[in-house]
Amino acid sequence: MKKKGITIGIGVAVLLLLLISYFIVKNNVKEESEQEEEQAEEIVSIDQEEITSISFTIDESEYTFDKGEGGWTNKEDPDFPVNTDKMGEITDVLSAVSTTRTLKDVDNLEEYGLTDPLNRIIVETSDGNKKTLEFGSLNEVTSEYYMTVDKDESTVYLVEESVYTPFTGDLYDYASGNTYPSISSDSITEVQVEKTESPYMLKEEEEVTSGWVTGAIGNEELQTADSGTVSTLLASVSGLAYQDFVNYNCEDMSAYGLDHPNAVITITYEEETSGEDEDSRETKQVVLKVGSQDENKNYYVSLNDSQEIYTMTGTSLSEIINKKPVELYDLTVAYAAESQLSKIDVTEEGDMVFELKLKKEENEESEEETVEEYEYYYNDRQLDKDLSDTFYNALTSLTGEKILEEGYTPSEAAEFTVSYTFTDNSTLTVSFYPYDENYYAGISSSGKVYLVNKMSYKDVKEAFDNLIES
Repeated sequence: MKKKGITIGIGVAVLLLLLISYFIVKNNVKEESEQEEEQAEEIVSIDQEEITSISFTIDESEYTFDKGEGGWTNKEDPDFPVNTDKMGEITDVLSAVSTTRTLKDVDNLEEYGLTDPLNRIIVETSDGNKKTLEFGSLNEVTSEYYMTVDKDESTVYLVEESVYTPFTGDLYDYASGNTYPSISSDSITEVQVEKTESPYMLKEEEEVTSGWVTGAIGNEELQTADSGTVSTLLASVSGLAYQDFVNYNCEDMSAYGLDHPNAVITITYEEETSGEDEDSRETKQVVLKVGSQDENKNYYVSLNDSQEIYTMTGTSLSEIINKKPVELYDLTVAYAAESQLSKIDVTEEGDMVFELKLKKEENEESEEETVEEYEYYYNDRQLDKDLSDTFYNALTSLTGEKILEEGYTPSEAAEFTVSYTFTDNSTLTVSFYPYDENYYAGISSSGKVYLVNKMSYKDVKEAFDNLIES
């Protein structure tokens, strides 16, 4: 009986312990819930319309931005072009700052990086009140910053990173710069790139097949430009854009390498204008000066006569300023329209000449349309039309893979030579020499030396052999 009483007593004790534990846990949950409510509280609320001044540190210097009837100004530099949108972002943050956690009875600010704050923000309002926010170190676990309000050293708040980031960056993150002109590639009519080595120009020309001519600046003998290369270059030109705003009123261009630019890019383009004539277009021009590079390989640039300095990415500008005239040349070795030709002379192995004469024939396709066709003759005998067309197309579409800038001096006679005689009695000759196991050198009377793939050359040679054998 005594043993049974002891057992009941132990059971009652256990029950009491469980009840006590339950109430403790319940109470803790309630306190935690209350604490969460406290953690979500708003600790700073400033009416944006009442803010008259904001001071904080930028690049280790304190700056004050004042708001007046004319908008925001930089107190240290009244001419500085303050970015209104950026200041609006700051005032929006200050209108409602909430804490995610509150630490009370703090006795060691150093632990939170607040003895030497990352930044101190002082906000003044029209009623004469002042609010001070000091930001300490970043909590690496929560990605939040420690902060005090009005120098209350006993209370530290944790705030989201978005509260701190508007006060980071350099001075020109708070500046309002201009945007680079929007120039579409199809509106460009001319590009000039002045530089110490290999300056060049690219100019629209309707009379050539690609629609563009190119060459060294000052050289009157411009060459037909390659259409694909032109498209790529114009896309690079139209894609130019400012990266960073650096200086709104530069007084020392040498600091950016712009007293003696690495390159000067002049872009001429046409822009549609509004008016009675819907097709009216105005010719415009921009001059972009390219200076030295910064630590990120971006170039410092200035536009026209402006004292404003910006950066552009090295990648975008290198595509333009590192080009050479020869890289823009049309790589078509011997193009000529049939309508411009009177004959084609072909020499094989230096001594056998075939004179192919062209005669124009007009066929009436209908009452409204006349089609011009060209027939080829050898020794007054008309050659097969299909084989003639195959040879002409293979020859005139032959392209080199590049132009040999250093030229080429052959050590033997040409294997194959084609000479055009045009209807105006001008001529063009291209001679082909073995270059190496993969290429032939096509030396043109225009002065260019093309590196031609051996298989492409053999297609032309085969088409000619088939034509003559017929």
